Amino acid sequence: MYPLRQTHASSSLLSSSSAFHEKLAAPWRKSCPPSTNYFQSSAKKSTIIKASLSLPLSNSSSTLPLTPETETAKKVQPRSAANACPLTPMDFLERAAVVYGDCPSILYNETSRTWAETHTRCLKLASSIVSLGIKKGDVVSVVAPNVPAMCELHFSVPMAGAVLNNINLRLDANAISNILQHGGSKLVFVDFQSASVVEEAVSMFPSGLSRPVLVFIDDHYENHVNGSSAVKINGSRRLDYEEMVGNGDAGFKWIRPHSEWEPITLNYTSGTTSSPKGVVSSHRGAFLVSVTSLLDWAVPKQPV
Repeated sequence: MYPLRQTHASSSLLSSSSAFHEKLAAPWRKSCPPSTNYFQSSAKKSTIIKASLSLPLSNSSSTLPLTPETETAKKVQPRSAANACPLTPMDFLERAAVVYGDCPSILYNETSRTWAETHTRCLKLASSIVSLGIKKGDVVSVVAPNVPAMCELHFSVPMAGAVLNNINLRLDANAISNILQHGGSKLVFVDFQSASVVEEAVSMFPSGLSRPVLVFIDDHYENHVNGSSAVKINGSRRLDYEEMVGNGDAGFKWIRPHSEWEPITLNYTSGTTSSPKGVVSSHRGAFLVSVTSLLDWAVPKQPV
């Protein structure tokens, strides 16, 4: 029986001891949440104080925030021209015209132009595009090979605020007509070698649908018979590329995108399995692809 009483006494002692410690801990429980340990709470307070002390002081009279949350709760400064600029590959041309203005940009047969000359021609062409009534977001199509005009149009069309639509040279008139109608093209730059197929494509437009203006890209290095410019063929106006460049304004303030997510190009598939499908790229996307392409292809400095 003694061991039982001893066990009972030990149990009573433990109970009284627990009650004693519970009584001592009562004041601390009033200052701490029920589920929070005092030492954990103290460590948290110490972390907050250290984080507050690590914040920089603007002047001697500044007051330190009590918690980091106070700092992050401040109103974020809105974006403006002073702290943000939309990414666009058009800035590459402007920089090249300033930094490498006297360096060659285009070499084509006997034609040689510098970056400063290319920049000026692109501005003049962009101003002429706007003078034709092309507005921001309108689609401008190009059917041409890799000639100097194609290079300039990659800058001039976005500088006019329009969306560039390059069309595959190998497509037939029906496919080109579908692309022009679906994209709502307002202006088409066409190389002389593709003039006949584009004119046929435009002739397929429904009677109630407005037809785009055609701009003829001549190439005096090729043997061909050039038609007269600024005439109407199949109900469409036809202009001359070099005349548009010559009549443009070199001081034209090109139209910058308000957002880098605005469209810069509209590309279509070849339509081998069904009708061509369009894909829109943004200024930001074109900028990033340009940079990554330079890295992937290990393009050297001044490759031209």
